[in-house]
Amino acid sequence: MITPRPVQRIEVRQFVLDHHRHQRWVSGFLWLHGLAGEGGALVGIAVVGRPGAGARQDGVTKEVARLCTDGEPNGCSMLYGAARRAATAKGDRRGLTYILASEPGASLRAAGWRFL
Repeated sequence: MITPRPVQRIEVRQFVLDHHRHQRWVSGFLWLHGLAGEGGALVGIAVVGRPGAGARQDGVTKEVARLCTDGEPNGCSMLYGAARRAATAKGDRRGLTYILASEPGASLRAAGWRFL
């Protein structure tokens, strides 16, 4: 069973370098989410920050800049949901992320996100 767990920047950075399929570490962020698997091992991370596009930086929008797991089932959905709940609790009104055209977006839909 996977559960949320606190994470430090250094372990998240290494996790991204080890597991993300097509991106490197992101230089700026506001907060981090982690998932623990059996025995407390890190199995997924989300990096949340201000939008990369200047036109989207309105103070009430946050972007999930990196999200990856080691293949843990439902891990991506849990992380997207945690990012959404945290942003809402902090007073944000919009969240965004970008996915490849080859990715189906099922994890985003499962977490309550909509395609625009």
